[in-house]
Amino acid sequence: APYTAAEEDLVRKQLSDISKEVSSDDMFLFHVGDMMRAKTTFCRRRRYQFIQDAFTQELPNLPTFLIPGDNDWNDCPDPDLAWEYWEEYFLSFERNFLGVRSFLTSVERQPSRQENLAFVLNGV
Repeated sequence: APYTAAEEDLVRKQLSDISKEVSSDDMFLFHVGDMMRAKTTFCRRRRYQFIQDAFTQELPNLPTFLIPGDNDWNDCPDPDLAWEYWEEYFLSFERNFLGVRSFLTSVERQPSRQENLAFVLNGV
């Protein structure tokens, strides 16, 4: 997770480098949480916005699913506010990539826990 401006630049570069290598065989990316360090970033709205912008701007050709980690909300100074930010910026994040891969329209979410998702791709 990026903690400084230099690390933010590095994240953007890494995502851009990945984007250059994406082929039609690459269907999606899962980020399994802890996109920030709660104790140093204090889970400010700006952190969520940065992550959203970095993935959608630097990696626009690879649908990305974001799963919450404890540093993304639970370990934050105000977990309820952090969860609101998580939902605002990351819930159904893959919708930022509609049109990139057709299977995205078939993603289903658990009604009571929207962060849980499922989809079938190529029979799996």
